[in-house]
Amino acid sequence: KRFAEYFNDWIGMRDEDVQFPVFQAVSLLTTMGMPHVSINHLPEICESICGRKFSYPNFIKTFGEFCLEENGLLRLRCSRLFTDVVLKALDITERVKIIRDLVYSLSKDLLERDRSLNNEMFKHLIRASSLTSIVGLEEKKAINFLIELQDSCKHLSYYWIQLGILYRNSDMFEEAENAFEYAKNAHGVENYQIAHTTAKNYMEWGVWSTTNAPSQAAA
Repeated sequence: KRFAEYFNDWIGMRDEDVQFPVFQAVSLLTTMGMPHVSINHLPEICESICGRKFSYPNFIKTFGEFCLEENGLLRLRCSRLFTDVVLKALDITERVKIIRDLVYSLSKDLLERDRSLNNEMFKHLIRASSLTSIVGLEEKKAINFLIELQDSCKHLSYYWIQLGILYRNSDMFEEAENAFEYAKNAHGVENYQIAHTTAKNYMEWGVWSTTNAPSQAAA
């Protein structure tokens, strides 16, 4: 409780800083499972969400108390203690905007099978479970959000897998099947992840049908 009070005061003295949205974005990424962010990518994050140039020295001067730099990577100290405070300061609309802006910035340069830090960041940003449990979107709204990103992300199988998972969780099994088929086409082959999510969709579809569409289940 004392730390939360201290950090609330700490945030209150910095939330007017021009680079505060970058700190919020890094905090959100940390909460979504990204343990560190490339320092070289911070200017692009700043440009995408703030529309201004980034100054790393000024950023560290203001927010360095809770930042650590290791081998060109930035991670947040005490992240488990203060991410709740940061998230409470961001409503769902603001969280969605940060994610949307970063996805648009990242996706245009990503290639299928890319194993870069940017690709890892992209995956954390659009993960179905994160969109619902951390960002706070209802599943139908999370589906609409990913559909909004389709033109930018349709060349990446991971995008289709996450959209398919959201469809499946909403009992939209046919739409999920189509999404997993798009994932296979984007990847070129049906890898383990695509095969697993497709099989789970068929299994849950069958269970759902026994109660909601018995004639379909029998067929």
